[in-house]
Parts: sequence; structure tokens; C-alpha cells
Amino acid sequence: MRFMKKFKLVAFTLLTTLLFGMTSCLNDDSSDSQGYQIVEIMNSVGSTYFMAGTTKIIPSSKSLASVQSSNQFKATSGMAFIAYTYDPNNDSNKNYKTTNTLYVELTGAVSLNNSVVSTTRSAENDSVSTNPVVSLTSVNTTTSEDHFYIYDNRYLITGVNYYFSRPWHYFTMVYYPEETKSGDSTLNLHLRHRAYNDAAPSYVSYEYAGYYPQFYYRSFDLASVFSQFAVKSGRNYPSQITLSVPVSTTDPIGLPANETTYTITFTPSSSN
Repeated sequence: MRFMKKFKLVAFTLLTTLLFGMTSCLNDDSSDSQGYQIVEIMNSVGSTYFMAGTTKIIPSSKSLASVQSSNQFKATSGMAFIAYTYDPNNDSNKNYKTTNTLYVELTGAVSLNNSVVSTTRSAENDSVSTNPVVSLTSVNTTTSEDHFYIYDNRYLITGVNYYFSRPWHYFTMVYYPEETKSGDSTLNLHLRHRAYNDAAPSYVSYEYAGYYPQFYYRSFDLASVFSQFAVKSGRNYPSQITLSVPVSTTDPIGLPANETTYTITFTPSSSN
């Protein structure tokens, strides 16, 4: 399953010095195939591997250590965006479509994890947006949902397009438990966008998704939120999820008078 598209690179020196470019570390060996994937990070008996739906992606220990060092990839759980090469003629990979197991050499990896807060409005740990977003995109080619989707009955994943000139933009998913009543079937969430030292943003994150995926692809772990929703509503999972977010397609820094609310139908499943 491929989630990314290629985008043209516009020169942006500051980001190049701070973050790694996915294309700069790809293996040019023509005998290898290349892949890009949004994956869940898994750990078992001291080994790290990745899951993409039902496909298990196993990196070599050497390549994993390399991206942990060069890309400062420290995440041990949650979601990540990885780039890799693999030899389709390798005995271990010849039947990977049947075995659902792929052995790879990692060439890049970044965490997509973002903050999730459960709080009350105006509390000290409540998050308030300083900047709007341009749009949200599901980025999952296997779902009809347009703006976001739930992976593995746990992670909310979306592509967030927003204006920026500096990398200090942060996203927080906020849940207000008081909005959930007994018997409710809808979970209400709020996406907050905060920017620091970026008074004149002029680039859009969408155009950099192929080079700095953590700018565009965002993941939020809703495990605790789903647990709280179950206690408050009496249902294991919601049947609908709403996501309210400040959207502006014309003003890169001005917040709109009203937030835009997106809704998806959620059907829990054993895999995504």
C-alpha cells in the first residue's frame, strides 16, 4: 500500500539543515526496489519491525541502527513514515505477497506522532490554535473518507496542509470528556495548530510531503480517548467521529470566526 505522492522540491535551506530529505539517502542500486510507507512501529523481544495493514516489514538491524543515528529516529511506538529498499529476488522476499512479510534496508524513517490531550475547556493544559490550516486529507488510498481515517482502531491519521516558513509548528488533538454523555455514539475531537516564531509563513506543507513527511503526515494515538469515551458513553467505540479544525484557504495566519467540522463513519475492525 503506497500512501505518498512525489512533489517538486523548492529550495528551503533552513529545513534542509534541520531535517533529513527522504530522497538524499535512497539506495541507487538498480537491482533493488524502493518503497515508501506509513507504518505502525512494533517491538517484540527487543526487535523492532513495522506493520502496514497486514504486511510485516522487517528492517535489517544495521539499517535500523543507521536511521536511528543519522535521522535521530527514536520512536519505539506509534506511527512512522519509512523509506526503504528491498531485493525482490531475495529468497525471503520472493513470496512476500503470500507470507505478508518483507525484509528491507531502511533508508529513512521519521516519527509521525503528535500530542493528544484530554482536558476541560480553558484548563491550564488546554490547547488553543494560533494558526489555521488550509485543508485535511485522508492520505489513505483504500478508504473513501476524505479528511482523516482511523488505523488499527487506535490512530487518527491525516495529511495537514498549512502555511509555514519555519519548522516550529505543532499539532495537538484535544478531547473534552464533558462533551460525551451516556449513550452518545459520536466522538467529538478538536485539532489545534500552534506556530512559534513564524509571523510570515509562505510555504505549504503539502508541497514538502515527499521530502519532509513529518511536516504533512500527522498521527494521533486515541487509545486513551477511546477508553474515556467508552466509560462516558457506555459504548466500546463511537460509530461517528467529528473533527473540528480552524480552516482558512486565504489567510495563512488569521483564525476563522468558526471552525470547520469533518465527520467520518467509524466501524472498528481487526485490521486496517
